[in-house]
Amino acid sequence: MKLGLIVPVLFLLGACAPARGANAPDRQNARAAILTVAKAVSIADEVCATTAKNRSNAQLAKTCKDAYDVARPALLAAESGVDAWENGQRHDVACSAINAANALRNMGEALSGAGVALPAVLTDALLLSRGLGEVCHGG
Repeated sequence: MKLGLIVPVLFLLGACAPARGANAPDRQNARAAILTVAKAVSIADEVCATTAKNRSNAQLAKTCKDAYDVARPALLAAESGVDAWENGQRHDVACSAINAANALRNMGEALSGAGVALPAVLTDALLLSRGLGEVCHGG
C-alpha cells in the first residue's frame, strides 16, 4: 500500500479523538481526505455517465446515479463537519466520509463490472476508503 494513502487514513481515523484546535493537523488531513474522495466521486460520475451512454447501459447509469446520490450529501456533510471542527463534530466527519467512500466503492465496482479501466484518482480513493473501516461506529 502506498505511504501517501496510509497517512491521510491515519489522520482521518483520529477523527474521534478530542479536538486540539481549529488548526490541528487532524482537521487539515480530514479535509484533504474528503477532497480526495470528492474528486474521485466526480471523476467516477463522469466515467459512469459516459460509459453508460456509449454502451446504452441503463443498469450502470442507475447504479452510478444511486451511488452519487449517497456520496454527494455525505461529502457535503463531511465538509460542513470539517468547517465546524471546533464544535465537536469530528465523529460526524468520519461517518460522512465513510458513507461517501462506500458510495464511491459502489461506483467503482459498477465500472469494473462493466469492464472499464478505473482512473488513478478513483483507485487511490478506493484504497483510501478501505482504510476507513468502522471509525464512526466506535462512538
